[in-house]
Amino acid sequence: MNFNQLKKNLKKDTGDYPVIKVAILCDFASQLLVQALEGYGIEFGIKYEIFEADYNQIDRQILDPSAEFYSFRPQFAIILRSAEKLLKDFYKTDLAERAEFAKNQAAHAGLLYNTILDRLDCSVLINTYAEADDGVFGNYAAKTSSSFLYQVRSLNLRLMDLSQSAKRLFIADFGGAISRLGSNSSFDPKMYINADMVFSLDILPQLVKLLHDVVQAISGRFKKCLILDLDNTTWGGIIGDDGLEGIQIGDLGLGKA
Repeated sequence: MNFNQLKKNLKKDTGDYPVIKVAILCDFASQLLVQALEGYGIEFGIKYEIFEADYNQIDRQILDPSAEFYSFRPQFAIILRSAEKLLKDFYKTDLAERAEFAKNQAAHAGLLYNTILDRLDCSVLINTYAEADDGVFGNYAAKTSSSFLYQVRSLNLRLMDLSQSAKRLFIADFGGAISRLGSNSSFDPKMYINADMVFSLDILPQLVKLLHDVVQAISGRFKKCLILDLDNTTWGGIIGDDGLEGIQIGDLGLGKA
């Protein structure tokens, strides 16, 4: 499923679809990601009613109690930040403080989460970062705590640790998805320069799938799969003789009916 297919879904009638209210707050241009998420939801019979915060307004929307974010009252708050903006923040940090960069960033994420939970009854999703390397320290980046590569890896771990202690905080592993698909297919320099869109159209379906899967799992909307007939005795045997109504749990090796 590609972005254009997801975009075509937006033309479908969703009048009888169950609605999930989602707020998306990004530090990059989010219009295409929002369209992709809406289209992905429609593909699976879900209508995402989305509040899209203004560009790079994460802190303002969350820390200001009068912000539109709180008026919308989402069921899910999705906070997405990019490795590109993270690198800019890293370079703005004094050299003497860069070894504490990941710690401070994780603490700020915790502040945003706690602020939301103090004011709203909702779940919060945050993303991990692509393991970008600015190349300053070369192979010694892993041995240098003040390198950006060291700090971004440390931050990802700290965010995961934070999600374990914060009951309603969940992780969308963007960093893992980008690692699997490759940075060349996940980043489009033209889109970044012209529109400040940090993800390519090719990877958007994968990223919104991550968001959708987490939201659906939290909501209790997931499918169970039961695989039968591994030894070729059920199909054509019991079913052939008795029909589906004749099958009992014990026949499937799952215990007594």
